[in-house]
Amino acid sequence: MKSSSLIRTATHAGSWYDSKASKLDKELSGYLAKAEYTVPADSKLRALIGPHAGYRYSGPSQAWAYKNLNAHAKDYDRVVLLGPSHKVYLDFAATTVCSEWETPLGNAIVDEEAVDRLCSDNPEKFKQIDTKYEEDEHSLEMHLPYIVKAFKDNNKEFKLIPIMVG
Repeated sequence: MKSSSLIRTATHAGSWYDSKASKLDKELSGYLAKAEYTVPADSKLRALIGPHAGYRYSGPSQAWAYKNLNAHAKDYDRVVLLGPSHKVYLDFAATTVCSEWETPLGNAIVDEEAVDRLCSDNPEKFKQIDTKYEEDEHSLEMHLPYIVKAFKDNNKEFKLIPIMVG
């Protein structure tokens, strides 16, 4: 199934995190300034694990992970983002029909070719999900502003592969 030109709305902006770019950037910068690097500069960052609650609760913890992405973002072109589904039962890995995911800091461009390939090569395991379910879920969205910021701070573009798991 071919991805469309839909933009996944940042439905939790304004409630779980600030919807104003300048305020959100300042908040994330503050959290990142207090976090420490945990990955040696000469190491290849392979994966990050972080919480996905509202930033007043998870922002400082997420910053510990994303401080390291800020340092290494220049080395990457693609981000595979995995998050749990809290609202809908899934017995497969759900990915997006959207071509972009909105954040107040700028949109993340979806790697539509990779998404299409996952779904066509593994139709029992990967399926595109309706935006109403995708936009109701917060787990992936809560990471995107940090990811977008890391790549913007490094003047680097990336493509996103969002995957929601049951």
